[in-house]
Amino acid sequence: MKRVIVASILFFVILMMAITGVAEETVTTGLEGNEEPKNYIVNGSFEMGPGGQWGAIPGWTMNIPVGSMDLYIGNYYYDVGRNAFPSDTYIALRKEANPMSEDEVSVTQTVDNLPVGVYEFSAWMWAAQNTEYFTIRLESADDYAEIEGFPGVRDYDSTEIVVKGGSLTITIAANNVDKSRWMDALADDLTLIQIKGEEALETHNATPTATPSATPSATSSEKPKLITELPATPESEPERISNKGNTYVLPIILSGIIVALLAIIVVLVVKLKRKNNKHE
Repeated sequence: MKRVIVASILFFVILMMAITGVAEETVTTGLEGNEEPKNYIVNGSFEMGPGGQWGAIPGWTMNIPVGSMDLYIGNYYYDVGRNAFPSDTYIALRKEANPMSEDEVSVTQTVDNLPVGVYEFSAWMWAAQNTEYFTIRLESADDYAEIEGFPGVRDYDSTEIVVKGGSLTITIAANNVDKSRWMDALADDLTLIQIKGEEALETHNATPTATPSATPSATSSEKPKLITELPATPESEPERISNKGNTYVLPIILSGIIVALLAIIVVLVVKLKRKNNKHE
């Protein structure tokens, strides 16, 4: 009788240790894939440098023809309020009123040492005032893509681009419709994240390489939808919750098995005790 009880307790302890080990391993595995993806853009939220609001913008090269244009980091929110913007500061492409100026205002950044693969580019844009066009152009040695902001629309947009040669140039550019009136075009929260590696390029249907036109147009066959609030920033928390739910499936099943085994042991002990009583 004592041997049966000792064996049962020993079996229970060993089984609980095994369950604990499996559960810990499952939790660790479930969280490994939730690391924050790397954003390869420098200063994609347009923080101010030593020169302040009207100084050089860290990470970006500014194209401002003398006497006709201004380009600065904005930190005021018009009449729409702070909640309408992704962060406290944004880049403002402004072109002052000058009937003689046909040139666009722009900033560029070349990102080097990119791993071979497919990248997703995303940005928040607002063509706020008197824009003929407002675009963000992406150009690598292997591909070309762009996204466009429409007058009055305040929203995120994204696209994909293939990079094989290790570098990608990003150009944010705008021009005004009425040259005798000033223009404002705002951008913020730029991200460049690798979504596919080199092994996926063979099956990836890359966007056909296009040649950027000298005078892009803001005209589109699809009517832009004017939004009143920003979409929520994607987060990885729902995925973590899902992984945690799957983490506890195995321990629950094993716990059920333990209960069943203990019930069987109790029944066997009772029967053995009754049998011993009869012999006595």
